[in-house]
Parts: sequence; C-alpha cells; structure tokens
Amino acid sequence: MKFGIRYHLVQIPEWADAYQRYDTAKLLIKRLHWAESSLDNGRLLEQLHKLLNDDLETVTTLYASQQSRLQQQLSTLGPDFTSLSLQLSQNGSVVAMKYSEVLALAADLNRLLWYGRVNAEAFSNIFRKMDNLPFVAYTIFKEHKEQFLAAPFVVQTECLSALQSLEGRLQKNPAPLESRPSGQNGIISQLLHICLRSGLYETVESLIAQGADPFFTNTLGETALYVAARTGHTPSVVAILDSPSFLESKVDLVEKQNGWSPLLVASVHGDSMIAMRLQGAGANIWLKDHRGWNAAEHAAFRGHLSLAAWLKTFAQDRRVRDTGERGLGFTLPPRRPAFDSAIAILKPSIKPKTMKRPYYTESHGKSYIFIKMGPVNTRIESRAVEFCSRTLNPADLSNPEIAYILRIEAVGMNGHHKYFQLPILSDLANDPIVFETSDVSKAKVLFSLLRVENMVTKQGTAVGAGAAVLQSLTQGLAQDFESLVRDYSVPVLATDMSEVLATVTFNYLLSTPVQRRPVSDVAKKGFWKDEGKTQVVGHRGSGSNTILRTNLQLGENTVQSLTTAVDLGATGVEFDVQLTKDLVPVIYHDFTVMQQGGDTPIHALQADQFSYLSKTDVSRGDLSTMVETKYNERSLASPRPRSRSLALYDDSQTLNIHARMRTTAEGKKGHIKGNVRGLAIQDAFPTFKELLTKVPESVAFDVEMKYPMLWEAEDRDMLPVCVEANAFVDRVLETIYLYGGNRSIGFSSFSPEMCILLATKQSDYPILFLSKAGSVPVGDVRSASLQQSIHFAKRWGLAGIVMLSDPFVRCPSLIGYAKSAGLTQAQAGLDVIIVNKVRRIAETLAASKDEGS
Repeated sequence: MKFGIRYHLVQIPEWADAYQRYDTAKLLIKRLHWAESSLDNGRLLEQLHKLLNDDLETVTTLYASQQSRLQQQLSTLGPDFTSLSLQLSQNGSVVAMKYSEVLALAADLNRLLWYGRVNAEAFSNIFRKMDNLPFVAYTIFKEHKEQFLAAPFVVQTECLSALQSLEGRLQKNPAPLESRPSGQNGIISQLLHICLRSGLYETVESLIAQGADPFFTNTLGETALYVAARTGHTPSVVAILDSPSFLESKVDLVEKQNGWSPLLVASVHGDSMIAMRLQGAGANIWLKDHRGWNAAEHAAFRGHLSLAAWLKTFAQDRRVRDTGERGLGFTLPPRRPAFDSAIAILKPSIKPKTMKRPYYTESHGKSYIFIKMGPVNTRIESRAVEFCSRTLNPADLSNPEIAYILRIEAVGMNGHHKYFQLPILSDLANDPIVFETSDVSKAKVLFSLLRVENMVTKQGTAVGAGAAVLQSLTQGLAQDFESLVRDYSVPVLATDMSEVLATVTFNYLLSTPVQRRPVSDVAKKGFWKDEGKTQVVGHRGSGSNTILRTNLQLGENTVQSLTTAVDLGATGVEFDVQLTKDLVPVIYHDFTVMQQGGDTPIHALQADQFSYLSKTDVSRGDLSTMVETKYNERSLASPRPRSRSLALYDDSQTLNIHARMRTTAEGKKGHIKGNVRGLAIQDAFPTFKELLTKVPESVAFDVEMKYPMLWEAEDRDMLPVCVEANAFVDRVLETIYLYGGNRSIGFSSFSPEMCILLATKQSDYPILFLSKAGSVPVGDVRSASLQQSIHFAKRWGLAGIVMLSDPFVRCPSLIGYAKSAGLTQAQAGLDVIIVNKVRRIAETLAASKDEGS
C-alpha cells in the first residue's frame, strides 16, 4: 500500500494536527510539473516554500517540547540514574512505582521516536519527489533539505540513547508489567476524533450520546464523519449518521489537503458499505476534489471497479437520488468480464524504441539481481521484517522496530549497501534493490540488524545477522524449471547465536543476458506503424473462442485464424506463446491441455507430444470447406440464428473429446478450451517458428508471453512450477532473432516478471503490461489497479499498458490521467484496440473516419 494512503494509520492520534502535510505538498509538486506559465510556477513555488517552512517548524516545535518534558522526567528518577537497579532491589515497596515510571517513560520515548520517524519519512518522500523539478526549484529548496537533515526529529540521537538506557535497566530488572497510564483530556468532540483514530470504537457511541459534534473539524479540516469513513469502520459511520446532531447539509464537508469528502475517501479505500450509507444520507456523488476527480473516478483508478460501476450507475439515474432511501436497498453489481469488443491500450508520448530502460544487461553482459523487500504475494500476511524476540522489546512497546535499522549488503555482487529504517513504511513494490554480478553462483545477500544511534548517518551496533545464498533458493527442480514462489524468508540470529531475533522476507528475481542480434527499425515499431491511426488487432487471431459467441468461429491461436483476421481488416494480431518441456515456443492460450481428460501443463509435454495432441482432433478432408457447406445448407433449409456449434457432425470423436474435458478441473467449472471441435473450425496449434514463417511479414505481431503467476496457479489448482523465467524469455527472443525478419513485433504480458526480464534483456521491441486492473481479484499488487499498473510501467520503461476497457468506459477522464503520466499519445483517446469481432470494429472505425472527413 502506498505511503500516502496509509499515512493517517501510522500517526499518533493526539498529535495528528502536528504532522507534515504530505498530501498538500505532493499536490503542489504535481501542479508545479503541470504549470503552464512562469506566473503560475512562481506562485506554486511560494506556496510550497511556505508549506515546508511551516511544517518543519511545527514538527520541530512539538518534538522539542516533548523531548524536554521527557528529559525532565528522566532527571526525577534519581540523581544517579545508573543506580536504578540498586534502588529497585533495596526497597520492595518502591519497585512497582519505579518500574511503572520507567516503563511509562520508555513508552513515551518510543512514541516520540515514532512521531519523528513518520514525519522524517514524509519529508524524505517529498524531497525525493522534488528531485525531478527544474533546477531553479531545486536550489530554492536546498536550504529546506539541509535544515531537514539536521533536525532533531530526524537524527533522534538523544531519544535513542535514553531509550536504550531504559531498556537496559528493564532487561536486568524483570518485574510484573503494570498498565501504562493513558489519561486523555480535552473537549468531548476532540475525544471523538482521538477515539476514532485510536480504534477505540466502543467509546464512539457513548461520546455521541453525550453530545459530541460529528462535524467538529481539526486543523486539517477533517470532521469526525470523515475520520470514521477513512478508517473504514462502518458501525461508527452509521452511529454518526443516525445521531441527533447529524446534519445532511454538512455531510459533504471536505478536508483541506485533497478536498476529499467522507464519500470520496470511502471510494479511495473501496469501502462499498460506507459509500452506500453516505449516499443514502445525502452525500453528493458528483462532488469533485481539488484535482477534479469524483468518487467513481477514484474507485476505478484504484481498482474498486464494482464500487465505481455502482457510483456511475447511481449518478446517471437522478430519479433514484430523489427517493430519500438510505442506500440499503441497493447492491453492488457482480463482477463481470470486460466488454467483448475492445481492450484499451495506452502508449508513451515518445516512440517505443526511445523508451529509457532503467537496466539493460546486453550492454555489459552481466546479470542483474533484483531484491524487493517484503512479499509480492498480497494473499499472505507478512511484513519485510517480523520481530520474534522478547530481547528486542523488553518494554512491550507498540513499535519496537523504531530503534532498529536493517542493512542489506552484497557478497559476490556489485552494488551499494542499502539501509531501511524499521518498520518499512513506504511502498516498495516497484523499488527493488539492484545488484549485478558476472557469476550468479557466488551471489549472496547479508542482512544485518542494527541498534541505531543516529538515524541520518545510520550508525549503530549490530545485534543480529542473517544470510541467503541466492542460487540455492531456486534449486530443487529439474534444469530450466523453477518454482513460481519468489518470496523467501531467512532468520536473523543474535550475534551470540543465542536466539532468532527476527525474520526477513524478500522477493528475488534474476535477469541473465541474452545474445542479441541486429534488428531493423521497421521491426521495432510494434503496433505504431501508422502514427495517429487507431490500430485494430485481432485477439488470438480472429477472436477468442467462447460459447457466448454466435458468429462463425475459427480455432483461436491458429495460422488460419491469424490470416483471416488480416483479411477482415486487422492491422495486427495478438497470440499467446508458451514453452514446452523441451523449451520449444508454441502457440496456446490455456496453461493446461485437457483434451485427453487430464490437467496437463504445457511445460510438461514435449513439443512432438503437444503437436500430436493438437492434430488428433482435426478431421480428415478440408474441414473448413465441409463445415461452411453444412452451415449454409442448414441456413437455407431452415432460416434461424447462427449456431455456435460448428462441428461437421456430432460424431463419436467430438463427443468423446467433450466428455473427457468435463472430467478435468477446468471442465468441472464449466470452462472450455479454444480451438476444439464442436465449438470452432478446428486446426492444429502451431509453433512460434511456424507463425513467423507462414503469416505474411506485413502483419504486426503482439506476442503475449503466457507465463503463470503464483496466484493464477493457486486459483487453477496448478502446481506452482514452470519453465525458468530466463529460459522462457531467451528462447522466445532467439526465435524472433532467427525468423522475425522485418516484421513489426511488440511484447505483452500479465506477468510483471516477464515484463521486467524483457525490459532488461533487449531494447529493440516495445513491451506492454497487461493488467486486470481490479476486474478480477489478483494476488500481485503491481496489477491490482490502474494506479499501480501505471507506476509499474513507468518504473521499468515499458511502452504502455493494456487494460480491460471497463475502467475507461465507466470513467473516460482516466484516459486523461494516463496521458499526464506519459503513457498515451492518441488524440482521440485509444491508440490500439484488441478485439474479438475484427470485421465489426474495423468497419465501424472506417465508417467513423469517413464521417469525420
């Protein structure tokens, strides 16, 4: 989860008004990028300058006052603080009191350290975002950055030293833990805010009953209703909406930083029930924030498509709005497949061949190793570093990691040490640690846990360490095969080897170089052969096979289907490439072959076995001519809607195939396989080499790298095993270099790993990231939403993203956002559409062009 979204979750409620205004600063930086005149630029620079000045002063002042208070408490423990252990042992009646004082003081020091750490992270992120501003802006804010690095709340030397001393005394003097005092003062409406932020929800109803004002605002303009909606606690939202002091006229009060109302923030977090409740209480669905976005657009952007669809549908039906219902009578629409006719593709504002790739192995022949802290798999509950030792937290502090830093260093690799302040707050999904090596077998990673003494210099004492031999992590399977599980955990042992202090979880990906061959400029264009013209690309040739289609179907991913798509008006074709057990690239969509009654992965079959199974279904004779003749005869004899069954006869072979498929895991779910007799005009599946040599070179290829992700294997009950990712990419590239000629070729893949490897192994062909974007539940954060997909594509220098069309159809303004992110260029919106119904879309586009001219 991104830092800004969870910023409020890591704040100390009582001090919430004294944090760096992260969202406001981020918005000003974005506006500086968009500024069209020097006057606007100067005004925004002035605003950002004042904001940073004020925030640095606010945070520094609170930190200094709290530190002074705690130092006074330290002095009251006795003139000789180092003799605390002696005091505790001499007088039993004093033990409980002294121990309680020390424990409470340790907790307060920890809270102050946490306050400084969160603000330091916020300021650090803001200064990092400012690195891309013009040089004049950089010079203006250089003083702020220097002031920030020297601030006490960043360095935290005194607090760290005091906390370490206190914890040392507690370790030597174990005693029964006593409850820490938690007195809270202030007016009742302020208490309501604090309870909501602290998760003390059982107190909320009592405070409301005592007259707390749900529309009391803090210095950021946040009402109690807004805080309740942001925390996602539906009962608290309902309690406020049902309270006597609730006023419908104030339900849309917005906070100052983003201009978000309670409904807008609920949509950002995808809280459907809260959004429905707020709408029923009179919330304005059309309300826009400071950026001009409404609730539906926020929901679609972040992958909450069901909520976006409901908001959009409700907003379009004004009659429902006037019924006075409180939203409980409405339900969210079920998830459904995206529109059959089109998938949106966005491309960069520069030509694909000039895209800057952050890493490229061919230039120096070495391998890259990418280490991402924390798991990529979102279906497991795990953090990058999990403490498991009482030694590290003797005082039962809420955030014991605050006093520690994790250092990561390479052995047998080139690369700088990396330091992470714990706990890790920022989203690292697209920010891996990068090492390079010429000998992968010698690559090792060391993890050192340091008790920090200075947060800026990263000075500290090592208390534990762990190590990983990277090549050994992927061993255990046959050569050229690997597990789809890329998240690994290693223990961190105490320096005296007495216990395990923590576990470190990380994601590991290796990219090895491939031998590159010269490629012509024509071949590098991908789909961008005709600038300014929307390209029509046939999906799996003339369209994917499905029982829902009533038109004549050709077997998907076959030579006949691809060439027919071109005849029908497509300028290019998309198809799926997988590797067999002997590493031969073949054209096939599904991960398993089920025609023989089993769930056999493609990578478990030799190329000749796959070819045999594909050809056994083909009938003797000219099948397409016979089927079309039979179809025409039936149509003339008895006019009726076109049938989806296109088999020549319901012969025993076809019936046996369908019966066998029903016994497979996919068949039991009602799923079908494309290019099967009885559904389409069946033909043999080709190898990738056959496609390159048989389909005219003038036809552009979108080569989808069909590589399973872990969550896909889990959902399909497949073993989490596949061809090793580097071998997969290398064999496909080698085939293209040998047989691609001058054909325009582009790559696409749902697998982030495939996109990363393609980006690091070659710079000739454009790469598009395919994303489900919230249409289906996924297990990888990088493809969970339009927002994350854009970040991933930009991070790895990809040519664009391929999205199911739902988010753009529901919220067309999102296309404008993608343009501002540098991922689109088409004047009308879409650059390429991948379609199942090639002729219909091609003719429609041609007709619209004629009307426009």
